[in-house]
Amino acid sequence: MRYITLSIIAIILLIVFAMFFGPFGSLVLLVIAAGVIGHLYAITKQLESRITELERRQGIIKDDDYNLSNEDIENELEQYIDPDDNK
Repeated sequence: MRYITLSIIAIILLIVFAMFFGPFGSLVLLVIAAGVIGHLYAITKQLESRITELERRQGIIKDDDYNLSNEDIENELEQYIDPDDNK
């Protein structure tokens, strides 16, 4: 139902822009629609990154252990070495 309403609103806007701006009305409407969609995409990406950061801070998402540097791997392995074990 929502898509039908949006389609009707888009058709009405297309007719209104065509009446006010003449043959360039459709182009003006497309430029405005592209700007609105781009803005909404940027807001969505910003919110997604904020949610991911909050989840990481709350411990819901753990850090990626598969992309560790060699130094991080060596430090983690050194934790398992027993200093008293000298064979």
